[in-house]
Amino acid sequence: MTVFNFVFSGFCCFDSPVMCAAVPRERLIAASRQYLRTGKKGLPPAVSLNLAAQILAVDAGLKPALLYDCNTAGAEQMRLYLQTLLDTGFLNQPPYVLDIDGSVFIINTQLTIRRLENIPLKKQVTVIDVSRCRGQPAVADAGVRRAVEGRVTVFVDYLKNLNWDGKLGVAPSARLPEELTSRWNLCTLFGLLLGYPAAYWFDNERSFENCLSMTPLRVTSVSAACPLITGGPPVRLYSFTVPEALGTETQGLMDTWTQDLEDQFRQQSVFTHLSINTETVALPAVAL
Repeated sequence: MTVFNFVFSGFCCFDSPVMCAAVPRERLIAASRQYLRTGKKGLPPAVSLNLAAQILAVDAGLKPALLYDCNTAGAEQMRLYLQTLLDTGFLNQPPYVLDIDGSVFIINTQLTIRRLENIPLKKQVTVIDVSRCRGQPAVADAGVRRAVEGRVTVFVDYLKNLNWDGKLGVAPSARLPEELTSRWNLCTLFGLLLGYPAAYWFDNERSFENCLSMTPLRVTSVSAACPLITGGPPVRLYSFTVPEALGTETQGLMDTWTQDLEDQFRQQSVFTHLSINTETVALPAVAL
């Protein structure tokens, strides 16, 4: 039986004016149905509009990347879809489509590079070891952190060397080479790419299982309204967890991450009513 324990612990709200040319919602829905179709099915309208809002958040610098998980559409389909959004003037700059072992990411290249460069320099991400053999999660030891930081440096060099020129107005795409993919625990890489202040790591050479079962986890959810597109419920920009027991050790980085997000929010004009909520849950199984 699934057991949940909820503890409400925070809410904050900021406003920012909307100053952006609107693209008809029907056009956004049509673009997703044309290019992101799998088989005979296209994306439902609500999913199409939420996707457009998520991509707009990447474009606005509110998040460095988006992992596409609406269906099984591939990187080339996503590239064509994004090109349509660029051609309509919906996006300010071309996002990069990066295929990592079959997972499709839409990346704000400049923001991603800037953020990843700060990981070894300013220690801006906590790496949490959740290997099954540990029994309980802990901040990763110095050896793991050095290994992750080394891989981050190599990955940043790869991003910098991609054939990308935002001035051309073309949505580019690439597939992360196998020699780079094989060096990573993809759970860690995905957490870093998505801009989380904490990323999980486990010793995947020993086991792909983790020690998070029934571990109290603090869930942070970030959402904002996007009146231009959805006109409905807030758009969820982030959702990630940190073990409750590591709250003290991770609080400093969490505060920095929150402040950076609030600062970036004030610099854009598309999303309004930023809210940051936390609750604590305990689950019988956690998939990473």
